[in-house]
Amino acid sequence: MERINNDASDIRKYGGTSQAEFFAVASEYFFERPKLFKQKHPELFKMLSLCFQQPKQGS
Repeated sequence: MERINNDASDIRKYGGTSQAEFFAVASEYFFERPKLFKQKHPELFKMLSLCFQQPKQGS
């Protein structure tokens, strides 16, 4: 969230308003652009893949 609020992330700014909004915005990005998300945010991608029980996407 700190990186979002410092304009140092490609995750939408609204994700920096609260933890709940961060989760919502990151989840949206995860499903809409999985290859780019995996490339730019590999650790978060792994975590959300586990959370949503998704097969490895964007390989």
